[in-house]
Order: sequence, then structure tokens, then C-alpha cells
Amino acid sequence: MDNLGLMWEIMGPGIAGAVFGAGWWFWVDAVVCSAVKISFLHYLPGIFASLAALMFNCVDKNEIGYDYYSPYGETEWRPFGVRPTEDATELGRRATGEAMDNLGLMWEIMGPGIAGAVFGAGWWFWVDAVVCSAVKISFLHYLPGIFASLAALMFNCVDKNEIGYDYYSPYGETEWRVKLWLFVAYVVSFVSLAGAVGLLVQDALTEKGPSVWTGVAGVLQCVFVLISGLIYWTCHSED
Repeated sequence: MDNLGLMWEIMGPGIAGAVFGAGWWFWVDAVVCSAVKISFLHYLPGIFASLAALMFNCVDKNEIGYDYYSPYGETEWRPFGVRPTEDATELGRRATGEAMDNLGLMWEIMGPGIAGAVFGAGWWFWVDAVVCSAVKISFLHYLPGIFASLAALMFNCVDKNEIGYDYYSPYGETEWRVKLWLFVAYVVSFVSLAGAVGLLVQDALTEKGPSVWTGVAGVLQCVFVLISGLIYWTCHSED
């Protein structure tokens, strides 16, 4: 119970990215499948919804509490916690320097959300292909995406700091076990991708089976899922 907040901080950005990607994919799917041209007016609600989500994420929720102290005076009523005008230039220079120095920190913050969006987009390709298919999709076609997701989970079970030569473990020499686990994970990922390509070729050569789009969606699913796993592995930290 005490670690639910920590678990939500770790998993929340990925879930948010997946939900954001799914929301936009609903719209992309509607635009692609539309028989008539969609006017720009129909794009505006989604654009403004994305802008609104960005706007209230520019505010730290801790700044709206009554016990929040700011050295810049009473900033709680100001939108986004805007500082006084006379400090804008100095704060701009400082923010620019800090942003350049904290690219790694920014990637740790934004990476899980991007990984979740890419993962959700990959599975949405497959869901779209299954729903739009004129024939029943066999379970064999599901296996590449399932194994790609399993591979992404496998290499995210390894902390990237554990594969360094200066890493110390009280449990003895564990580096070769970690590398073996990563090797198995990459083998599973490449096998899943190869299986998706093989099913694509099969679907393209046969007329009675699923459409070519089903095979293409399977390949895109594996690629996006594996990319999302790599993104999350590079950005998340055990600290």
C-alpha cells in the first residue's frame, strides 16, 4: 500500500502515453477510412484538447497548495506560476542553460510517455487489422505481437547499469547472467519480427487467407512494440 504512489509514478507516464496515442489513433483511423475529405474544422477539437493537456501539465500540482512557498511572491493565482516581469530575462537564460544540462533528466521524464504511446500505436495497428479483416484471423497471426511484447518486457527487467564493468553485486558475478538474459530477449524479439515478416509474405501469396494489410499491421506492431521497449529501457532508472 505504501508503494502504490511510487508504482503509479513509474507506470503512469507510460499509461498516459498509451491513452494519448490511442486517442489520436481513433482520429487517424477515422480520417483514413472516411469516404469524403475531412475539413480542418474537425481537427480543431483534438488539437485544442492536446493543447489543454499540455497546459495543465505545465503546472506543478504542489504549487497550488496553501502551504506552498515561492521566493517570487504570491504566484499561486498566476497561470502556470508565472514569475514577475523583471525576472523574465534572467529566468529565461537560467532555464535555457538548465534545459541544455538536463536533457538526460528530460528524457527520463518524457521517455516513458513516448514509449507508452508507441506501444499503444503498435497494438492499435493490429487491432485495426483484425477488426477490418474480412476473414477470421488465426491465432498464429497473434503470436509475433505477443512474443514481441514479451521480449520488450524481458529486456526491461534488466537495469542498464548492471551491464557495466564497474557494476558491483553482492550476489557474485551476475554480469554474464544479465547478458544471457538480454541475449535471450533479443533472440525472442528477432524471432517475433521474422515471424511477422513470414506471415506477411504468406498473406501476400495466398488469396484465401487474410489480406496483405493484416501482414503489414503485424510487422508494424512488432516494430513499434520493440521500439517502445527500447525507448523505455533507455529512459527509465532504478534510482
